Parts: sequence; C-alpha cells; structure tokens
Amino acid sequence: MSGSDFPKPTGNVGFRAFTADDVPAWVELHARILPEHAQDLADVVHREATWDGARFWRNRAVAFTPDGRVIGVGIIEHLHWQFHPHRYAVRVLVDPNHRGLGIGTSLHAWIVGQASRRNAWSLRGEVQEKDVAAVRFVMQRGYVEAQRNWESRLDVESFDPDQFANAERRVTGAGIRLTSLAIELERVGAAGRDAVLRAVHDVECEGSTDEPSLDPITPAPFERWVAEVVEAPDALPDAFFLAADDTRYVALSAMMQRRATPGVLGQGFTAVVKSHRGRGIAMALKVRTVAYARANGYREIVTWNNSRNRPMLRINEAMGFVKQPVWIEYTLQLREPECVEPGRPDDPSALQ
Repeated sequence: MSGSDFPKPTGNVGFRAFTADDVPAWVELHARILPEHAQDLADVVHREATWDGARFWRNRAVAFTPDGRVIGVGIIEHLHWQFHPHRYAVRVLVDPNHRGLGIGTSLHAWIVGQASRRNAWSLRGEVQEKDVAAVRFVMQRGYVEAQRNWESRLDVESFDPDQFANAERRVTGAGIRLTSLAIELERVGAAGRDAVLRAVHDVECEGSTDEPSLDPITPAPFERWVAEVVEAPDALPDAFFLAADDTRYVALSAMMQRRATPGVLGQGFTAVVKSHRGRGIAMALKVRTVAYARANGYREIVTWNNSRNRPMLRINEAMGFVKQPVWIEYTLQLREPECVEPGRPDDPSALQ
C-alpha cells in the first residue's frame, strides 16, 4: 500500500500504516477511551499473533502527533466469528483530548476507501448508547441501527447463593456431572487431552449455531480455537465449567481473566447442546461461575448478550446481573448485495 492511500495530514496530525510496534500505544489509547474495558497488553499481543491472515483480511491506520504519539486508530477487518467475504467490521478510536479536529473523519474516510477497493457490501461497528458524540458520528455518515447488545454486571458480594441452592442439585440429581476443563484435562492426562478438547469444541460449535447474530456464526477450526481460547493468556481452565451426561459433554460456561481491570471477571460463552436444553444446566454452570468468583476474590462479573437472546438474559436477570448502557451495532450499506454461488471461494460457508 502506498502512502497516498492514507489521509493527508490534518494540522499537526499525520497518518500512516499500523505496525506491530503500535500495539502498546493502541492498548493505551483504548484504555483512555474506555477505561472500564481496558485490555491487557499480553492478551492483545496474543490475539495479534493468532490472527488468521490466511483466511481473513484486515487493514489498520494510525493518526500520530509530530512527536510520534499515536492518538487515533482506524480498523477495517473481516469478522472472523461471523465471516462474510463482503462485510466488514470497523472501528475508529480517537484520543479524547484530540477529538473535534477531523481525525475520526479522516480515518473513517480511509476505511470507506479501503472497503470500496474490496467491493464491500457493508460495514458494521458498535458504539455505546451513552456516548452521544459517537452515536452522532455514525448516524451522520449514514449508519443505521442493526441490533443491540447488553453489557451486564453482577456484584459478586450481593449474590445470594442460598436462592440458587437447588440449581446444582437439580441437574446432578438427573445424572449430569458438573466439572471443569482443568479437572477433565488432569483426569485424562496428556494422552487424552486432544479428545477432551475436541469434545468441548464440538459443544461450543453446536451451541453457537443458533446464537442471535447479524450473520451466521463461523465456528473456529479446532486448532485455531485451541490457540485463541484454551491457550490464551486470559484463559482460566479451572473456571471453564463443563457439564457431562455420562461420557458426553453437553454444556459449557467459560470465564476469562480481565487483568487490566483488577477484581473483574469476564464471562465468556455459555452453551448447551440442543438435546439438553431446558433442564437448568446453564443456570447450574452460571452459579458455579459466581462461586468461583467469590472464592477467588473477584468483586464483579461482566458479560454481554444480544438483546434477542432472551433465554440467557432471563438467567442473568434472575441471578442479579444489572444492565449497563446498551451497545448499539450500526451498519452502513455501501452497495447492494449480490448472489453468492455456493462453493465459490467467496462463499462464507467455505470457511466453516
């Protein structure tokens, strides 16, 4: 890519390609904009290292001051968990102290130019409803609301385990065994590790097929899932809870460290295979996650759910999770979608 592809300097602000050396500055910028969602550098470095550039495309630009400090980042990339060859996710981050100078406008124009070169059908991005300036920014550029996602938080100390004492007894009494990934891997040893992980991966893949989303979920290939989830720096095998019916895993609920926000535990994916839904298994696993948080000194659990995912929202509401200002996902239609012939390289099912 030539330098002419990037926005022209605006005042004392220049633009250039994002490089690996910019990752620490990107993490710091993100923390200044969203301190409650600050990211740990090691986690971001790991995600950078495991990005599957052979299957998915992305490009990034940075805005910088004369002394080289990064004050803005523009991102356009395929959504690897909801892949479509002609639809892209976008983000525009600008340092709060440098807003109103046209930096975000320049980065977004660069993103649209990148999308046009790739014949993109649409762009999608997410902003929190309470960020009035960000909402105004996307709406002024033609984005329309597509869906909403609730961020919810649980005060661990306020959770009353006595109210949910029957949740675990109900499922264990029906023959379901509750365990964790750490326990299962220790039980089978090195020889059985691959089989256990593949069985857990199967549960996650089946559980994601009907998760509410704008585009169908793209399950990660097994090896990629192991690298991105199981071996990630924020992984907690002893808080990756599983439910088993005899020898078959039928549900999971995974927790993640949030080391940049001490005292806060992240709730990852919770899934139950279709044959075992409606039995209270998800609730039993979620109660275990709170017990883990309490035993390990966490004060809060944070999770996200699509506003259409009523089964999981009902569980969270019953447990006392409190909804935060909603995140709104917006889309910008760039051109009319075309018919994609099954089996063509740009058919999203080809990557599943």
